[in-house]
Amino acid sequence: MSWTCMELAVEDFYADAGQAGHGTRLKLHLRDTGPDAVHAAAAGVDLLKNVGVQAIVGPQTSTQAKFLARLGNKSSVPIISFSADCPSRSGLTPYFIRTAWNDSSQAEAIASLVQKHNWREVVPVFEDDDTNTKFIPDLVDALKRVDARVSYRCKIHPSATEDAMKAAISNLGHSWTSVFVVRMSHALALKFFQLAKEEGMMGQGFVWITAYGLTDIFDVVGSPALDVMQGVLGVKPHVQDTVKLQNFSQRWHSKYRLENPGTSLSEPTVSGLYAYDTIWALASAAEKAGYARFSAVCNKEWVH
Repeated sequence: MSWTCMELAVEDFYADAGQAGHGTRLKLHLRDTGPDAVHAAAAGVDLLKNVGVQAIVGPQTSTQAKFLARLGNKSSVPIISFSADCPSRSGLTPYFIRTAWNDSSQAEAIASLVQKHNWREVVPVFEDDDTNTKFIPDLVDALKRVDARVSYRCKIHPSATEDAMKAAISNLGHSWTSVFVVRMSHALALKFFQLAKEEGMMGQGFVWITAYGLTDIFDVVGSPALDVMQGVLGVKPHVQDTVKLQNFSQRWHSKYRLENPGTSLSEPTVSGLYAYDTIWALASAAEKAGYARFSAVCNKEWVH
């Protein structure tokens, strides 16, 4: 999804009248490393040494950012991420640039939702990985400011077995509250909510709120998510609907469907829009820097 946005960004940048007579040309190299941080680091080493890229766009997770930022610092090559949204990563090295939103900004939105409905106790349910290191404490602080208590935090390991998830869900069912804020990857969330539904915890009397990153699961995964997550509330960054955005979405839809037949994804997610803007900014920077040739590699995690 993001790759299609990035390709369109390159097309649009050099077709723009304001870029007439450009002296540089951004060339994109796609590498699929999956979500594994070690694979991302290995790909980074290979591309820096053997391809000689001058920028790396990605990494898609904060864990990958930690590895690649060190490589970028050693080689003086910028590592630019449009989706590693953990703020603590932005200060890793002078060569790591985060173009994503501040992940913790949604904590205030979730807290406002909790306050609006006068819910007094909330349990965060989250994947136990680097992505949530900063977000969960910020969420807890935001909830405290609206007089909502967090007496328990439910961690789900990325490789948790079905029995382990059932045990965690059972503990949630016996907690003092029925209001839960969920933050985890799409694959883990699908398993979790399926089991929660089987335990009768997706019906009346339970409140499930998803943080962004998981909220767009309905756009990416489609009916499998809708089947088990009916009634879930979600927050996502607001993007103003404009004619330009509508035209872009139509072009994106045609290109993406042609290259990915049978997909259920009908429009780019907010993360994809950030990917588009990131490539545009990188092309502009290359032009201002006066490179005769500018090469960038895009580290991508496939979304199934």
